[in-house]
Amino acid sequence: MQRVLAGVEGDVTVLLPNTGDMEVRAALEEDARKTGRLDGPFETSAAGEAYARANIFLTSDLRTGTMTSLDGRAHDVICQREQDGVLCVIDNLIAGASRLEGLPGRVGSIYAVGPLRPPYTTPGYLPF
Repeated sequence: MQRVLAGVEGDVTVLLPNTGDMEVRAALEEDARKTGRLDGPFETSAAGEAYARANIFLTSDLRTGTMTSLDGRAHDVICQREQDGVLCVIDNLIAGASRLEGLPGRVGSIYAVGPLRPPYTTPGYLPF
């Protein structure tokens, strides 16, 4: 994601799977392998860039409505305030809350997301 973020100006919202790094990496590499797009280390591959673009939005926060990720895909987002913050559901596939909400001086946001459907043990991220 860092390569993609380096080329973006302004506030961004980043969706990150709410699970361990090893599980996320294994799932991402498996998805890329299944589609024949793993051409070297995931982080520097075309699949890695596609993953980043699918899970970054040019906005400081998610909000209810149609929002477009960097890859140009439109996503249905439904956000509602809960006890500890705002929970957003994206495309009825993944859900998460901003981990930076309420922090002074923040620029953009990071949402820790997980899947809405079984198996709940798989990392949550938007298709790429």
